[in-house]
Amino acid sequence: MNYYDIFLTVKPQLKTLADEMENTILRFDPSISVYNPFSYGIECFLKYLELYFSSSLPRFLVIGLNPGIDGAIQTCIPFTDPYHCRECLGIDPCEYIMPYRNVAPNKYIKKPIEKTAKIVYEAIEEMGNDKFFSEVLFLNAFPLGMTVKAAVPKQSGFYEKNWTPKDLKGILREKGKEFAENYLKLITMGLSNYKVVTLGEYARERAKKIRVDYCLMHPSPVALNTKKITREEWKAQFKEIFQHQEFIKLITPLTQEPKNA
Repeated sequence: MNYYDIFLTVKPQLKTLADEMENTILRFDPSISVYNPFSYGIECFLKYLELYFSSSLPRFLVIGLNPGIDGAIQTCIPFTDPYHCRECLGIDPCEYIMPYRNVAPNKYIKKPIEKTAKIVYEAIEEMGNDKFFSEVLFLNAFPLGMTVKAAVPKQSGFYEKNWTPKDLKGILREKGKEFAENYLKLITMGLSNYKVVTLGEYARERAKKIRVDYCLMHPSPVALNTKKITREEWKAQFKEIFQHQEFIKLITPLTQEPKNA
């Protein structure tokens, strides 16, 4: 059994969940633009699974919040902007992402501009482990990207700013929590003997019903500045999870959370 085939099996149900949540958001708050990966770019995520999980199951899940306009909205692969998608994963998102609203991976492909992706991929590169991408699966607790109109353009020129499930209000926020928990249950169906690393409080809370082994803060510059933690300190915490054990065989159990979680 491999995760690529598992995902193909549950993909129709995942799409139904995502479509229903997209419709709910637009019904309650039409000012939000929703980027549903099943509508324009799931083939890029499938290529990621085909390359790295077509003959194996992940040993770790790294779970984040939701896609951002400069990053995973452009690639449909969590924590991954177009530059790192091509240079590190070996996937050119321009070949798989369909034209959709403000999605234009060709504008981002020549240099890394998504700050969270930079930090995550710097940490991975510094570990120097060529098995990392075939052992660690990137996921988001809330797979829909969301934006609202902004007065200042992003680096790509789009007048959009990121919106997260934490920004949703009232009943929509509660529906978002339920959706994220159901999505994580479904997307991890069929997995066993894996560990979960959550990045940020939202991911931690939504992942509790599957499992949580390690919690780190989300590596966005805003989150790091709020907690007064440098990018180097965050990378050290991230690398420690994977470096102080026998990475492939997982002999050492992972049971403790970092003190700052």
